[in-house]
Formats: sequence, structure tokens, C-alpha cells
Amino acid sequence: MDMAHTHSYESGERLVFELERVLRGVDIKIAPNSLLEGMSYSVMRLVEQYQNPKLRPAGDKDIRPFHRECLGLMDIASKLVSVSGHPAFGALKPHLMLLNESSPLMNSKSGYLDSGNNKLFELFIACLCLGAGASDVELDNPDQSDGKNPDVIATFEGVRWGFACKALHTTSGMTMLQAIEKAILQIENSSAQRGVPVLNAKNIIVHDEMWGAKKGADGEYVFDAYSSADIPIGKLREFSEKLKKEIIIASGEDNWVDMYRGKKSIPAYLMYLPTSTATLRNGNILPTRLNMFNLCWNEPIDQPAMSVLTALNHSLQSMKDI
Repeated sequence: MDMAHTHSYESGERLVFELERVLRGVDIKIAPNSLLEGMSYSVMRLVEQYQNPKLRPAGDKDIRPFHRECLGLMDIASKLVSVSGHPAFGALKPHLMLLNESSPLMNSKSGYLDSGNNKLFELFIACLCLGAGASDVELDNPDQSDGKNPDVIATFEGVRWGFACKALHTTSGMTMLQAIEKAILQIENSSAQRGVPVLNAKNIIVHDEMWGAKKGADGEYVFDAYSSADIPIGKLREFSEKLKKEIIIASGEDNWVDMYRGKKSIPAYLMYLPTSTATLRNGNILPTRLNMFNLCWNEPIDQPAMSVLTALNHSLQSMKDI
């Protein structure tokens, strides 16, 4: 479940204005001096640099953090704009208000104590659910969460699905196993009829390795670029499989299967692996956003569940280009 994405520069700028319009529709303004305002201006600067090469940064500047920021904002803006007309969109307002307070980026590392970014990952998953055809969505209150419920509950074909979102900050197999066990318990104790743990790997991906760069003898950066996005996507998949092996080692083969038995959660988890890289197109280096779900399962998944997961993946790959 993976795909690479790019936006045109002009489309990115239009997305920023569309995001502002969507937020105004639920009585939220982009706050002055907020992270969201700063990132919005970054996208506009990117357009200016594209239109006027004289404004582009000097060759001794690492452009990767800037492009990650722009690509990350474009992605979540695209998701929000795409589902803004859904009847259940208003249910997202408490989380939408966090956009002025915390970084919304899903393609770069955030701190262990950045609970706001974790809550915005819940918003991201809720958007995917609405885009995947959910009739409604319910999010755990971002200000009064007690950690007992799945972070997102959405209804697909009359079935309430719980998505327990966990941000990973270590590759320790035992720590990841504990996150899955907690997610299974949250789903079990909730009103959801079915569910799946969703692990966010953005904080343990070495993003600079996915888009490499080095300084030449003249002090200017030389940035790596792949001939095809299939290459970095393969690296993400290998990383996810390595994490799965660590979890199985920590749990033991038998417990790895048994911990799901008789539970509401399907016998699997979704690993979300987002990052940015660069690909070559017509000889030009093109900053590229990678969005990937890796489904890690213990036993075969039934068709109704696979239909929901497939729809979620299609929603993940959707990039509104306006």
C-alpha cells in the first residue's frame, strides 16, 4: 500500500488558500505568528522561488527541511480540503483548532512530548476515514482524553471501526509490542465493533537517509535523487518488515498470534511510513512526498476488513490538485 506524490507549485499555493477557506467555514482563523501561518508563507515562498530563480537559496543551504515542510503542509491541506464537504466534517473542529498550536507535519520528526502533533495524526486518520467512505467519524476529545478509547471511531457499511493511533519513538520491539497491546485493549473496551492498531513511524524514520545530501569540495550541496520512487518505497517496506521482526521477537511467535485471538481488533496492525525524498523527472530533481501504509498481519484478513483497509489506502493516496 504505497505511492509517491508531487504537487505543482501553483497548486500548493492554491491549497493553502483553500485550507484557509475551509477553516473559516468552521470559525477557525489561521492565527498570526502561528506555526501554521509560517508554513503557509513557506509554500508561498516556494512558489516565488519557482517563478524567480534569483530568489532561490544559495547552493550551500540544505533545502530539505524547507521542502519537507511545504510538502507536509500540502498533504494535510489536501486531505482536509478533500473531505471538507462531508456532513461529518464538523466533528473534526476540536482537532482542527490544534492546527494553530502544533506542527501538522506527518513527514518529519516531532518530539516525544509533542502531544499536539499526535492529536493531529488522529485528525489525519479521521480525514482518511471520511475520504474512504465512512458515514460518520468520532474522535477522542483532544483536551480530555483519558487514553481508554480508540482515538478515531468511524462507521463503514454500518459497522463501527476503531482506529487506535500510536506514535512510535523507538525501534525497541518490546515498546512497539506494548503499543499494539494497548491499542488492542482500547478497541476491545470501546463501542467499536471492529478495529485495528495504527502505528505512526514518522519519528523513527531517518528522513535524511531517505533524501540524502552531501557537501562538495566547493561547499555546495549535492542532493540525491532516485530514478524511480519504487526504490525509496522499497526501503520503507524493508524498514517496516524489520520492525515487525523486532515485535515478533519481543512477543514470541505464539503470543504474537494469541494476543489478537477473540478480540475485536483484526489480527493485524497498520504501519504508517511517511517521508520525503527526491526523484528524477526529465533530468530535473523533484522533491517528492511518500505516503505508505504497510499492513502487517498475523492471520488472513477477511474480505470486509480488507475492503475498509483498501479504501483507507486509496484515501491516503488521494492528493487534491486544484
